[in-house]
Amino acid sequence: SQSLQGAIQTIAHYHPYKISTRILTVPRSTLDSQQQSATAGMSQRWNSNRSSSNGRMRNAAVPLTKFEAEQLEHGEFQCALDAEFVVLEDARMEVFSDGTRQVHRPAVHGLARLSAVRANGSDLHGVPFIDDYVAISRPVFDLATQYSGIHAGDLTVGVSPYKLSTMKEVYKKLRLLIDSNCIIIGHGLKHDFRVCNIVVPLHLQKDTMLLYQSPSHIRPVSLRFLYWYFSRKSIQTREHSSVEDAQATLKVYESYVQCVAEGKSVETVLDDIYAVGSSMSWKLPDQKI
Repeated sequence: SQSLQGAIQTIAHYHPYKISTRILTVPRSTLDSQQQSATAGMSQRWNSNRSSSNGRMRNAAVPLTKFEAEQLEHGEFQCALDAEFVVLEDARMEVFSDGTRQVHRPAVHGLARLSAVRANGSDLHGVPFIDDYVAISRPVFDLATQYSGIHAGDLTVGVSPYKLSTMKEVYKKLRLLIDSNCIIIGHGLKHDFRVCNIVVPLHLQKDTMLLYQSPSHIRPVSLRFLYWYFSRKSIQTREHSSVEDAQATLKVYESYVQCVAEGKSVETVLDDIYAVGSSMSWKLPDQKI
């Protein structure tokens, strides 16, 4: 009824729902007990060998300190974020006799991993405080391992060598950051937020894909190339890692901030980036992917 709806709106206005920073200082998942019970009778050798033999790490997050939680509550916190996705459903398209294609429905992606690293200049600068693998119960069309770093079983409760979270839990962490006016640094944030089904005010976004987008050049510059340009180091040499990509994005963003602070022309820097990229055919010396 209208009276009930009015009462709900009044309560929401005077007593707004607020997500506690506890989900980032003492992170727990509703799946923890399920994973423990599912693996109670299983040998742990398979998981430990699997995670160590290929060099991949378990969840890398270090919870926020009390001071950092207070910074977040007061709108004085910023972070760099990256996400990895899997393909839940392939694109539906029609191929005509002349070879042309018409896409009737684009591919459906699902969030597989979300990582966020600190960007406040503290002793923990660049250290992840979110590194969540998202449990997926529905069939996955393509893990896209080369680009997501996700392997078979990584998102399955009772099998995964990682601590899993639900999509709802990951969403609440993102919601907390946004509601706390946390500045979020990323590369291609529009796509990340769209798949996560969350709206983020533009003033909270620092997207390096847009910051390094030149009006005189059409080609967008990849995170991998930008990071190499500023550090002469490579990322994504084997598989993608959202922690590594978030840290690389932070480095690229800090280079932009330094450029502006020193009064350098961003357009001049962009011209040099495109000149170097063109001379290398946009391929790095050790590029495999």
